[in-house]
Amino acid sequence: MKHNVVIALLFAVVLVAPFGCAGMYSRWHDLPRNVPRNDEALLEDAIAKWEDFVRRYPDGELSVRAQRVIKELYYSQAIAINTIPVYESFLRRYPQGEYADRARRELEGLHYNKAATTNTITAYQEFLKQYPAGEKASSARRAMINVYKSSGAISDDDADLLVRYNIQGSVDFQRSEIVRQRIEALRTMIFTKSGTQITSAIIEQLEEIFWLRMRESDTPASYEEYLSRYPNGAHVADARLRLKEKHQEVDRAWLTARRSDSLDAYVNFVRKTERADYLHKAAERILLKAVNDRRAVREALVSFEANEGTGKTVVVWLPENSMMVLSGTPETRIYVFRDPESPLVLTRDKTGLAYQSGRGVVIKVQNGEIVKIWSFRGD
Repeated sequence: MKHNVVIALLFAVVLVAPFGCAGMYSRWHDLPRNVPRNDEALLEDAIAKWEDFVRRYPDGELSVRAQRVIKELYYSQAIAINTIPVYESFLRRYPQGEYADRARRELEGLHYNKAATTNTITAYQEFLKQYPAGEKASSARRAMINVYKSSGAISDDDADLLVRYNIQGSVDFQRSEIVRQRIEALRTMIFTKSGTQITSAIIEQLEEIFWLRMRESDTPASYEEYLSRYPNGAHVADARLRLKEKHQEVDRAWLTARRSDSLDAYVNFVRKTERADYLHKAAERILLKAVNDRRAVREALVSFEANEGTGKTVVVWLPENSMMVLSGTPETRIYVFRDPESPLVLTRDKTGLAYQSGRGVVIKVQNGEIVKIWSFRGD
């Protein structure tokens, strides 16, 4: 009797199984596909039908494929609704994978838009707590600085410094450990703290960082720049004293160059000074020394004039003093003098010449007058 019952049950399974598979495949083919991404109602209905299929048939390849479709539908639904809660719900359901990365980017954008709509310091600070290194972090920091600026709490110059220190992150402004520490303190102050006293603290910190940078440069121009920006600053007395000392150093360096009265001495002097009055004197002495090689200069100018108007750049080395004449116009001459201890390598680029290596001085003469002098360092 038991044997007959077992046979009957097996027979029933054999008969029913094909009908069960047929039902699964029939449901599979009836499931909604190509659902419009912008139709919230159709997306919700499609999700319900695909989830019902997975509940009925949790095992097998079709179930795996169905779950992938469900994930795509949920992401399409999030895009269609496009709110913070729906993206957060999607990420709780699917925290990993390509769609999760996309959802996080969209979510960050929505949080940023929310902060931008409010447009307050607190709103941007809250955003930066969530996304300190996000794609919109720089925009949030810049927007915060604009809020400070528009309120009149900080000047345009200070706003520019805040952008350079805290957004661009240029290496030029973090040359020493103490400057780097000050900038990090400023970041913390601006982007995490709040309160009525924050503005004065920011301004003090900005001045201190600026002073440290100028102190590191340690040139007359740097101290003049500090005094111009902060005429009543905390370091005015020190800046004036250092400026006086630097001018005295330049005076002594010029006397040394004059005693030597050599081309190399004048070239070296120009490379190390920014004083316009001395630069002009030194440039005149450099040109006077250089044109002693009359034959080489004459040959250079002949080559220059022969190619004038052709668009070519003529480069002629004067053997004794490493001078070059470059074509421009008949009224303009550009002279380049290299440091005698620094081999010079030049290449052409779209702007003219690029100094790949070497140090030296460039003098521009127009209509017989020196109009520009600058030094270069390409190594």
